Amino acid sequence: MVTGKSEKQQVIAFIDYENCSNLTEISLNIYTELIIFAGAKQNNVALPVNAFPEAVKVTLRHVSEVSRNNVDFHLVLELGQCVCHYGPEKEYHIVSADKGYDGIVRTLQARGIRCRRVSPDKASSVKMAAPDMDIVIRWANKIQQAAREVRNMPVTEETFNNYL
Repeated sequence: MVTGKSEKQQVIAFIDYENCSNLTEISLNIYTELIIFAGAKQNNVALPVNAFPEAVKVTLRHVSEVSRNNVDFHLVLELGQCVCHYGPEKEYHIVSADKGYDGIVRTLQARGIRCRRVSPDKASSVKMAAPDMDIVIRWANKIQQAAREVRNMPVTEETFNNYL
């Protein structure tokens, strides 16, 4: 049955957050699903809430073990699972400056799968300013982190502002 609505292109972004930790420079509004991969040493992920499209699905995968290319392997595993499940009906973007993904991208393209690597510095032609809410979230995270370690707290208001 055909309706009058035009269906939005189904594009899944696999974001190597270890490689591109600033999502404010990435145009997120084209994606229907974001799968963000964070490394073991990354305790916080800053999400620019004003840049999300309506009804986007966001999944965060925290890779807990430290080893070389561990996040990359987890990202490619998830990509493979999605390709097996959805096949060519969706498009897949790997958001990373790491050119090591280019081989898997070429392999998938040769098999008729729409896949490409999007470099974070080229993902958006217009640099977006950090939304006010993003700044507030980062400050709140810093304050919470500082509060956990009482011995490191600044004594005066001036040193506290410098600390932030």
